[in-house]
Amino acid sequence: MPFAFNHNPLSILPSVTVEYAHLNDQDVVILISNNKVLISKCSPLLPKSKIDLIAKPPLLQLGQYKSQRVFIHNDLGGLGKTQNSNNWWDLRRMAVEMRSDLASIAAQACAINHWHQNHQFCSKCSSPTHLGKEHSRVCANSTCKETRYPRVDPAIIVSVINEYDEILLGRKAIWEPGRYSVIAGFLAHGESLENCVAREVKEETGVSIDIVEYINSQPWPFPGSIMIGFHATAKKQAIVLQDNELQDAIWISRQTLREKVENKEISLPIRYSISQHLIERWLNRE
Repeated sequence: MPFAFNHNPLSILPSVTVEYAHLNDQDVVILISNNKVLISKCSPLLPKSKIDLIAKPPLLQLGQYKSQRVFIHNDLGGLGKTQNSNNWWDLRRMAVEMRSDLASIAAQACAINHWHQNHQFCSKCSSPTHLGKEHSRVCANSTCKETRYPRVDPAIIVSVINEYDEILLGRKAIWEPGRYSVIAGFLAHGESLENCVAREVKEETGVSIDIVEYINSQPWPFPGSIMIGFHATAKKQAIVLQDNELQDAIWISRQTLREKVENKEISLPIRYSISQHLIERWLNRE
């Protein structure tokens, strides 16, 4: 099953800004406004001739796609308000409706843009920062010069299966009614991925796991995470919700899950996500 955002074809180029007037004819721009991207012909890559910017500030170089340099423009001038709202797509829509490689490029652009927009000031001395190598932010204060690089926040996600071949699913109160998914959580400082899997499952459901096996991973640009997928086994145990992360958690068999999905009593994660992949991997393993 293909995942969204994990087919990024960009080659790395230096993180520099280029004046709008110095763009080449083959260069393309990703225009971002309020975490949405302007789309033309189901692509986020807009040629210079298609862009009519109110202001033409320097553009941030992201990388190279085939023979095209790719740049980011963060719309701070309100251009997004003057365009047809149907042409502005969020990442979830792109994941479903856009070609995988183009959606992956847009996801990287949004993540990098979010990083730069939210690190305009030094976390040590509060002075302004400027663009550095590899999309770092460098403190402009000559006595500080603190350099920070874009961070990726790792999170585990795990399908836990018991000896009766039932899967452990949970739901958060903020989700739409009936939605369930596998257990997930962020990696803490000083722990391994395997330790994180065991801790998150125990904290959220009270279940102790046995064997942990890595499956695969998926970039998750909301705004800058990576989901690292695992399979784990456990003895069937009573579920005890412990840290208010989950509203409910259940052990459920394949047949019962299929019936409840068909009857619309339960809904599963979106189809481009690693969470759904982990569930389907178990469902299809008859």
